Amino acid sequence: MPIILNENEQTGIASIFAQKKKIISPQFFSKSLTGAGKKRGILNGAFFPCIDRAKAVRPPVPYPYKKVTVTTGTSTFEVMPLSLYIQDRLEYDELPGNAECISPDTVPEDQKYYLSLTMDYIILGTDFENKYKSIYCSYDTGIICKNEYGKYEMAVTSSLFIDIDFITAQSPNIDVNMVNEYVNKLTVYDLVQTTAELWDEGIPQIMNAMLETGTDEDIIVTFCQTLNNYSVNLTDYKYIYNSIRQRYPQALEAAANANLNILLNVKLEKLENIKPDIATFKPVPWKNSDINFSPEQITAVTSPEPCCIVQAGAGTGKSTVINSRLKYLQQSGVDLKTVTVLSFTNAAANHIKEIAPAVRSQTIASMIHDIYSANYAHNLSTPDTIINVLQANDDIMEQNPVAQNVIKAFEKMKENTNSGLVALSNIAGSRFAELVNLLDTIRQTTLELESIICYHAADRLIEPASFCRHIIMDEVQDNSIFEFIYIINYVIKHKASLYLVGDCSQTLYEFRASNPKALNCLEMSGVFECMQLQTNYRSNQNILDFANLILSNIEANQYAKIRLHANDFNTRPFAEDVKVTYNDLPGARKLKEHMPGMLLEIKEWLDKKVCNNEQVTFLAYRRSDLKIFEDIIRMMFPQASFINIVPAKNYQQTFFSKYIRLMGNDYTHKAGNDATVEIMRHILGNKEKIGVYNDNADAALKKSVSEWMTRNKDGLAAKDLILQNGVITVKDFTDYAFQTLIEYEIEKNALKLRLTSMRNQQKKEQDISRYNFVASTIHSAKGLEFDNVILLYNEHDSDTEEAKRMYYVGLTRARQSEYILAYNVHKQTSKIKAAYEAICVSKCAPDINCDPKDTDIIENEMGETA
Repeated sequence: MPIILNENEQTGIASIFAQKKKIISPQFFSKSLTGAGKKRGILNGAFFPCIDRAKAVRPPVPYPYKKVTVTTGTSTFEVMPLSLYIQDRLEYDELPGNAECISPDTVPEDQKYYLSLTMDYIILGTDFENKYKSIYCSYDTGIICKNEYGKYEMAVTSSLFIDIDFITAQSPNIDVNMVNEYVNKLTVYDLVQTTAELWDEGIPQIMNAMLETGTDEDIIVTFCQTLNNYSVNLTDYKYIYNSIRQRYPQALEAAANANLNILLNVKLEKLENIKPDIATFKPVPWKNSDINFSPEQITAVTSPEPCCIVQAGAGTGKSTVINSRLKYLQQSGVDLKTVTVLSFTNAAANHIKEIAPAVRSQTIASMIHDIYSANYAHNLSTPDTIINVLQANDDIMEQNPVAQNVIKAFEKMKENTNSGLVALSNIAGSRFAELVNLLDTIRQTTLELESIICYHAADRLIEPASFCRHIIMDEVQDNSIFEFIYIINYVIKHKASLYLVGDCSQTLYEFRASNPKALNCLEMSGVFECMQLQTNYRSNQNILDFANLILSNIEANQYAKIRLHANDFNTRPFAEDVKVTYNDLPGARKLKEHMPGMLLEIKEWLDKKVCNNEQVTFLAYRRSDLKIFEDIIRMMFPQASFINIVPAKNYQQTFFSKYIRLMGNDYTHKAGNDATVEIMRHILGNKEKIGVYNDNADAALKKSVSEWMTRNKDGLAAKDLILQNGVITVKDFTDYAFQTLIEYEIEKNALKLRLTSMRNQQKKEQDISRYNFVASTIHSAKGLEFDNVILLYNEHDSDTEEAKRMYYVGLTRARQSEYILAYNVHKQTSKIKAAYEAICVSKCAPDINCDPKDTDIIENEMGETA
């Protein structure tokens, strides 16, 4: 029998994947700064900072301290504000780690000077027409010396060049040769990396230096706003929160409004304070005869704590625990009508309704929408439609002072979701009535605005009649930080218990603003009782041992420390259940032409599965890779059945609102004419101006125009008669006509979303067991399981936290066996291949000359353990 790796062996092999020391590179700020494969990024190589005033180049963007992408003409500029220095003087208890001594040894220690050089900002420019890249830099120069109190005082100046004359003029104790030698050997790459390391390790020190120096509320708030730009360690946020709360409590509210992570810490402390008042129940002995539960599941099901987090690893029975939790609450005397279960998907919510009809089951978005709809009569729209409508209406832009701020906040959301949410939240917090008035005027809202308005008006909004005393949330790792803030605020208001179930290591939806750090923040807060589910009921131990290698190196798992164990013992050799092949590709775009060879290499394995009538599922990150796999498999196995279960994407249409914004002023209605024909001709005659460049978009536009004409022909004709009678003006008529376009666009998008969701759910629920081959993206396979899995593993991108979490999900889908097709570009060695071979040795697989006596000993030890 193969060996189940003990913790020491597992940790040793996992170190193959782990970095010996966390390496921070310019990619911390943007992948645009460095290249991929053989491509050289603009910072790779000898790109030196400017030290000549005459060569300093002014930035092409007026205010380079907002993280945005700006397009002018044929050029796009990616603006990256990098500086953490909000004030120009700081007082450190200890010398900053990046400080370079610039005084000779003859100078006394307490009179020596030090130099700190980091980046202020970088702007990357791309001229698409001339295919030319450019870079604009600004630098922070910090000059440090000890003051009379023994503190290290740093004066910071920002400039477009490093002014050596200015540095050396600060004191006769500064050696010009030492300055020149240090500055001349630095590249911009070095400075960006140093700045990234400052973001990763130096934030608490900078925060303390600001407070030691003496600061004001505005600077603290600006500092907290700046932290929204990039990823900051949770422990740093905890330090910042505690520092402000203890030393500048008057600034805490404003700081929390500027940064969602700080706001989350504020809400967690309030939750801790009201825990004694939260609804509880009297626990009773659990009666269950249906399923044999593990001790960890029983603990999770029966916990009487008012605030719980069930840290549930892949395949550990999350749904079973939630279903049983509902039964246990009922056994303990809880009326299920007072229980709300919030799921991530409508399908999961509907499942709860089926098994527990009395429970209020929905998604968090629908919960917020119900509350919002009970108070406001706004149509649910999209940010792009609202932007277009506002920009097309000069009267609204002039009369409502928050309109421009709403547009800026939505635009900011495209660059950084949390920064955009903070901006919207600040509008709601300071100008609530004006914001609601604006939405009343356009009769539109968005999911983001709904949650923010419900949060800020929580104490005065009408809520549905159902009485909530207990909240259960499933798949919480996929919730955004603001959704956590909203729910905790809801719990504080209603003094309801909160029971969270999820796995940080399976967070895949960061493009929807989900963030594993949000749940990590709750885990480390001390407010919640944390319980682990580590027994996997899906995969055998061989598969789990391999998945645990990646799991142990996922940053999001740092608090739960989940390590998966199979529910039963496996008698097969490790190399029979898990296989890895590695391919070194000659170029980043060579996968398509090499995939036939990669699959041909495992043809024997595939033949065996097909002959045994076993299903094989192919998982990959990109949809395009699934199509390549499908084409090859259809040629290799022409008689085999195949299904792709990837859901269709939903694309929002903004043809009409964009037309009104860009071309509305050019349309003039002539009384007596058919307005639908006029507008149709005007739209189609200017379709390129609203972004219609291909046949698919052209067909979609024509279909939408036709549907709109059919729906509104009679109404506009009736309105035209009123115009002819002089009751309304041409402008009134045009406004009415344009409003029908907007209403159609909103309804069309809502209908498309419903239909796409319904079709995708039907696709996910269909019986796929009759197919020989299944293809899916890793994201779409989350929550599913398959007999045999082929996982396409791109080793080049596998070191990022997002990639680790994604491949962990991929590696925990198989029940019986998995085959990892790993590849990289111009890399002769492979980490995943090395780890695989190390496990084969450690598990004493039969093909590694294992002594049968050792196997007997292992079996005996496992029996005793069991």
